[in-house]
Amino acid sequence: MHDIADGPLSLTRFILETNYKKTSAVMFAITMVIWAYTRLFVLPIYIYETIFYLPQFKNWHYIVKPMFVFLMSALCMLHFYWFKLFIGILTKYTRDGKTDDTVGGVEVRKKEKNA
Repeated sequence: MHDIADGPLSLTRFILETNYKKTSAVMFAITMVIWAYTRLFVLPIYIYETIFYLPQFKNWHYIVKPMFVFLMSALCMLHFYWFKLFIGILTKYTRDGKTDDTVGGVEVRKKEKNA
């Protein structure tokens, strides 16, 4: 369930390297929808159900259960952060029409200033 968004994400990266910029933008939007549903909605529900409703989880070692909860919560927070970055990328594309990576854009500007 967690890896469902990885396929469209890789396909988006592949298409981005071609001249089909509008296709890559559409694929990126589809990826964002799949990402939001699987990683921001379904995964937290599964984690919550695992913690509170699975009987075998209640018998876990006293160190394992808090560590599991912490790590899965951290993963969910990373997903929300990455989704925020995705929204920024999509906003930049709709505003400027550029699909460049922000880090690459900063490096290019630095080189242009020094030249």
